[in-house]
Amino acid sequence: MLDFPQGTSTSEKILARLSLVALMATSVSGEASAVAFPESPTYVLYAVPELLSYPELVELLRADEPRTDLKAKLNRLLTTPFLSNEAHYRGVTPHRPSSPTLGPFLRVCLWNIERGLRLEEIKSV
Repeated sequence: MLDFPQGTSTSEKILARLSLVALMATSVSGEASAVAFPESPTYVLYAVPELLSYPELVELLRADEPRTDLKAKLNRLLTTPFLSNEAHYRGVTPHRPSSPTLGPFLRVCLWNIERGLRLEEIKSV
């Protein structure tokens, strides 16, 4: 669990956690790793955690400390990966770009929704 300075609002905590999740998602190592897969792997088609409803979002915005069940739901949402293997089941193969200069590479994009206005808070997380 992340520790936040006293007085940090719930919405600021949520924003900081979402920013951290986005940052972690973009931290990709270019090194290959050995992973053993079965001959014919089966993949989950689509799996997502239960999303927050609009009233729950409003409650998170207004409450200094959310209800226990809402806090647990938020934690599941922030720590459970969203999985979609729909492309795999449609027969789409991954695009693996390579160049003579760089070799194999991966393009990564990040959208800083706060435009750096909360950089210090994001760093403190």
